[in-house]
Amino acid sequence: MPTHPTRALTAALATAMLLLTGCTANTAGQPTPTAGTSGGLPTETGESPRPTTSATTSLPSYGAPAVKDPLDTGRFQKDPCLAVTATQAEELGITPQGEQRDAPLGLACRWGTVDMRGGIDLQWVDKPGIGISGDYKANQNKKYKYFEVLPDIEGFPAIAGDVLDRRSDGVCSVSVGVSDQVAFFLALTQSRDKVGTADPCDVAVRVAGMVLRTMKAGA
Repeated sequence: MPTHPTRALTAALATAMLLLTGCTANTAGQPTPTAGTSGGLPTETGESPRPTTSATTSLPSYGAPAVKDPLDTGRFQKDPCLAVTATQAEELGITPQGEQRDAPLGLACRWGTVDMRGGIDLQWVDKPGIGISGDYKANQNKKYKYFEVLPDIEGFPAIAGDVLDRRSDGVCSVSVGVSDQVAFFLALTQSRDKVGTADPCDVAVRVAGMVLRTMKAGA
């Protein structure tokens, strides 16, 4: 089992860049998951792997923590590709311009690596408006194959979890609540030659922190 993602994150960003290269892809900016799998990435049918639920319950719910200082992310929900700056993209070894797409729970953006392999997928979860409580409900309903509560990332509650466990393949999904109603999840895929050398959740947490700092600066 991979090292718990709460361990000290001491690797340099240059290491994170190396961990993002080497996965099979069809086109630049579009890392392609295996058909029928998620790891936080959309399946080939275009369906979201994240659970949906009603927004009728008072928030937070299902054991999820409250977001103490909500972040105004409206600008990034409308244009998710703004979440990674050109400087950050260079540090991570991904294309400076991501590719936006529609997704069932909110808009998403995908960045491929510069060598057209691997990448990062970020999707907003602003429907039906229950934020990270949806992940906690899914865990209670045994929808997730793994679910680990993380220390707050940049002051926001977060978990590592997904409906499929592909951590051994170098894939990890991290969900972050930016308000009680809105969250985003970030899926990261490691290079095949780096799988097993570091916990993919550690790198996903690091990238989520970069994204949140960008959002704080641009809110």
